[in-house]
Amino acid sequence: MTRFTNLAKQFSKYNDNLQMKKMLQLIEKVDNKQAVIGFCGHFSAGKSTMLNNLLEKDVLPSSPIPTSANLVRVKKGDTYARIYYTDDKAVQFSPPIDMEAVRELCKDGTNVFSLEISDEDVSIPNNIVLMDTPGIDSTDEAHRLATESSLHLADVIFYVMDYNHVQSEVNFTFSKTLQEMGKDVYLIVNQIDKHDERELSFTSFQQSTMDSFANWGVYPKGIFYTTLYEPSHSANQFYHVQQLLHEQSMISEEDIIERAFVSAKQIINDHLNVLEEDQDERRAQLEQIIGDADLAVLSDKMNLLEQLKQQHEKEPDMFEKAFRDDLDELLNNAYIMPATTRELAHHYLESRQPDFKVGILFAKKKTDEERQVRLKSFYEDFRDKVDKELSFHIKGFLEKMFKSYDLDDVSLLSQIHNVQIEFNENVLKDTVKTGAGVTGDYVLNYTNDVSTEIKRLYRYELIPLMHEAKNLLQNNNKEVLSDLSKQLTEISATLAASNELGLLNKTLFNRKEEMELLLISGLNEDWGDLLEWLQSSREVINEAEAPLQLKEQQVKQVNPIHNDKQGAEHNVIESEVDETIALLQKGAQAVEPIKGMTSYVKSLRSKAEKLSERNFTFALFGAFSAGKSSFANALIGEAVLPVSPNPTTAAINKIAPPDDIHPDGTVVIKFKDEEQLLTDLNAALTPFNRSSTTVQEGLEAVGSLQKSAAEDNVQLAFLQAAKKGYNDVKSKLGKVISVPQDEFAAYAATEEKSCFVEWMTLYKDCPLTENGITLVDTPGADSINARHTNTAFHYIRNADAVLFVTYYNHAFSKADREFLIQLGRVKETFELDKMFFIVNASDLAKTNEELNDVVEYVSDELTTYGIRKPRIYPISSKRALEAKNGKPNSYGDNFLVFEDALQRFIQNELTNVAVQAAKTDLQHTKERVQSLLTVANEGAEQKAVRKEAALMRLNKSLEMMRDLSSEPYKQSVLQEVEELIHYVEQRIFLRFTDFYNESFHPGAFRNADAKTVMQSCMQELINSIGFDLSQEMRATTLRVEKFINEKLYAYDEKLQKIGIESDEGLSFLEFERLEFDEQVLENGLQRETVAQYRSVLNQFKSTKHFFEQGGKLAIREVLKEQIRVPVRKELKEYVERFKNHYKGLYAELSNEQLNSREKDLKEYYEAVLEALSETVDTTALEHAYQQLKQHH
Repeated sequence: MTRFTNLAKQFSKYNDNLQMKKMLQLIEKVDNKQAVIGFCGHFSAGKSTMLNNLLEKDVLPSSPIPTSANLVRVKKGDTYARIYYTDDKAVQFSPPIDMEAVRELCKDGTNVFSLEISDEDVSIPNNIVLMDTPGIDSTDEAHRLATESSLHLADVIFYVMDYNHVQSEVNFTFSKTLQEMGKDVYLIVNQIDKHDERELSFTSFQQSTMDSFANWGVYPKGIFYTTLYEPSHSANQFYHVQQLLHEQSMISEEDIIERAFVSAKQIINDHLNVLEEDQDERRAQLEQIIGDADLAVLSDKMNLLEQLKQQHEKEPDMFEKAFRDDLDELLNNAYIMPATTRELAHHYLESRQPDFKVGILFAKKKTDEERQVRLKSFYEDFRDKVDKELSFHIKGFLEKMFKSYDLDDVSLLSQIHNVQIEFNENVLKDTVKTGAGVTGDYVLNYTNDVSTEIKRLYRYELIPLMHEAKNLLQNNNKEVLSDLSKQLTEISATLAASNELGLLNKTLFNRKEEMELLLISGLNEDWGDLLEWLQSSREVINEAEAPLQLKEQQVKQVNPIHNDKQGAEHNVIESEVDETIALLQKGAQAVEPIKGMTSYVKSLRSKAEKLSERNFTFALFGAFSAGKSSFANALIGEAVLPVSPNPTTAAINKIAPPDDIHPDGTVVIKFKDEEQLLTDLNAALTPFNRSSTTVQEGLEAVGSLQKSAAEDNVQLAFLQAAKKGYNDVKSKLGKVISVPQDEFAAYAATEEKSCFVEWMTLYKDCPLTENGITLVDTPGADSINARHTNTAFHYIRNADAVLFVTYYNHAFSKADREFLIQLGRVKETFELDKMFFIVNASDLAKTNEELNDVVEYVSDELTTYGIRKPRIYPISSKRALEAKNGKPNSYGDNFLVFEDALQRFIQNELTNVAVQAAKTDLQHTKERVQSLLTVANEGAEQKAVRKEAALMRLNKSLEMMRDLSSEPYKQSVLQEVEELIHYVEQRIFLRFTDFYNESFHPGAFRNADAKTVMQSCMQELINSIGFDLSQEMRATTLRVEKFINEKLYAYDEKLQKIGIESDEGLSFLEFERLEFDEQVLENGLQRETVAQYRSVLNQFKSTKHFFEQGGKLAIREVLKEQIRVPVRKELKEYVERFKNHYKGLYAELSNEQLNSREKDLKEYYEAVLEALSETVDTTALEHAYQQLKQHH
């Protein structure tokens, strides 16, 4: 205990309050000799229900819809409820305690962080604590913190999964995380009562479960298969769970302490992770500075550069010293006064003596002339010696000096050649000392003085040149020194960063050693002082002033379950349909001989044919394991489609009515062609940063792939199946084949076969197909693959009914949500409400109240997705199929309610629309014939007048129709395109925060490099927004097409009005809503890459900063504006694309409508002229009229 307390105090010292609290909790756990059993899993996996069963008391809220929103600990003992609020307050309630109030608090994830419930009536051992955690698939940060702040207490963790969702990716990733934490992990596959041995042997299911987790590197301590719905189920292992729980209560104190040590080590690791995270930002900066530098090489380079820098800094002074020294040496050694020159100097000095005289006559003049001659001789000889012995060598000296210092300045070098000391005879004259006698010593002194003067003059001349050269050298060195300083600064920074990084690592290492030493040996601190600190550090629990009771307004009222929306539709019976078909056929036959009735005959026969065939397409949608296949089997009345809790490849499966070519039991399979398969392979290879140009190349790459992220493993499973099955099917690629029904299941569910299938049709004689219904089981509800999404959208827009299946205790998944939002977008564009929502497995409901809650929850969720007043049917397809196969049950009755509603929809809505359209056509046909009969029965005079006016009216009407411009309608269509797309951007960015939170969620950062995770999260965000953009644009096509129909109808009304005003007896067939060719759209933002957002993602510092210190919000706002740019660009492109497309389309359709009404007008006047003729057969007109009157 001392060691644990020491650790807690040390965490406090380092301001790590979270780890301190964990240690205090661990101390309390050890002190109370408790064993903690944690329960994790998805929302609605049955955790809370299982806990209640273990407790033998309904302590926790349990419902098929999300309930537990916080952490709950339950133990046996004196009754109290301790509530830990999100504002760090803790309040304890003493009895009496309203358990309904407790259950409501368990749902309050906003205000309540966790609860601790102690109850003397629960049936668990005294030293056992059961811990319930929020759903691990939650994107709520508070849920993550609640779960992660409690797992250290768990000695054993039960990971609970729903039978139908064992293969969910999050199960693999989270259970692997638990295993890596060193926990004893047991898997519980709950609700195995859903298993149907006829569909899949339970042994095979168990093996599949073990293999799947093993493929992810998860090896649990055990796997239990349980059902709380059927306690007597032969495979139910709930008793084993209870037994394991009781075994945990018998662990020794030594085992409790040993487990606590394991938890303490994990807490130390968490603390070190926190420390490392705190260092992450600085560490990343330092690592970026260091890069891939070789530090040893850098250190040597730095020493060399420092020497070079010092050398270049000293070089100008060294140059000056060398210049002066070398110049002095040169001058000192210069031999410019040889003996001959000294002799001339001697002669000259003699001439300067006072008694020097030449001749007698004119002596003064002759003496002066002699002196001048001697001076000139001395000067010229000395001048020559100076030039040869000094000037020449000085030029060489300068050239050598400048060259050795790389002084190659042109101006400087030119001065070398111009170096010349100019001195005249005065130098020789002025150096003579007055009164000095001409002795050997004086001559020597004189010549030395002259030499010294000349050398002084040279120095005087050369020193400025030296300074100029020195300045040039300094200037030249400035750039070199600047470069050296820069290099030294960079190297110094790198080495300093390395030293600092070393200090960080050392801090981390020292902290680890310090904490581990504390855990192993503790500190020599007085236990009394530790105990005092421990008592002062324990959480303050405030006693509640009032008992815990459910507030009055919280009491939930039970509303009746609504199964169907009853309408006031006309009730169409089969006899009415048959009668209408007969009338249409007789009417067409009766008017066929009448001239000018061609369009009417064609329309009547077309509607008769449609009513006779009455072929309907019902599209079935739902996410993985929603129970679509079992639902389809219940509709068919036979287990035709394979039902499996394992995911299968998305291919289109159809159940269609048999025909002459395809008898009952025929299966037609269309295989993907090479191009489709290559596209799918490359999509699966993308997470591995691989691609291929051929199918063979793609399959060969599979063996070298390594699974890592969840998406990678899903794609890898597809790739492995494709590789395994390719040789068996490669000869069938792109082909259509027929196989018997007993092979249908293999191609639908066996991955190595189904991954090659594009679609399959089973021609089956059953009650469903007898009604002319083709049931299409579609992909796309849980896929963002563009091809799947386009296929799904095709069936949404073209199917006669959309059946969406969701699972009773998993309504709704994220994939469901995106699909349902799309349904909400397009619902109002359809003439009929053709959507049905099925809550499957409703037999799992414990009470009608619970069932009602689920239906209400589904209804509320659908409303938020834009689907108002939805048809919702809670059914059990499994029980319904049993009922149809001779095992009656109440759930079979529920399914009948749905089938009756479906039948009413077919009769009262789908069929009624066709019947009413047929009756309208019959009415217009009757009016046309009646008008013609009236004309035919007119007198000769009236006929003559009408005949004369008929052609004039026809031509005038045709002219008016042609003059009626459709341009305003076309412009309104273009304006509508712009407005619709304008609002798309607003809707996308209203959802941006949701997309961002789901992409950058806490679970993604578990046990992975944060920088890499940020990039994968960014890719997910791009995909989500791109997918939403494309979905919005698909919906926009329907909105535009609806608008075009409205404008064409308005244009047609004006065309009809022109015709009717020309002749009051004229009537037209009804305008029929046009169907449009679909536009195939790719997912949006395909050109965007994560690299384009690297500068924003680089703002990530650490997970702590990101999730707890505002980093997530800051990055979100920058990303939002940055990604808005490509979204706007694509939307602008869509505006131009759609305007060009719909402008041409509207012009074409409006022209077709004009031609059609012109044809109708001509036909009418052709019929009128025939009626006005003398050869008119009034008997035929009368017969036709009587036939048409029968429909009333």
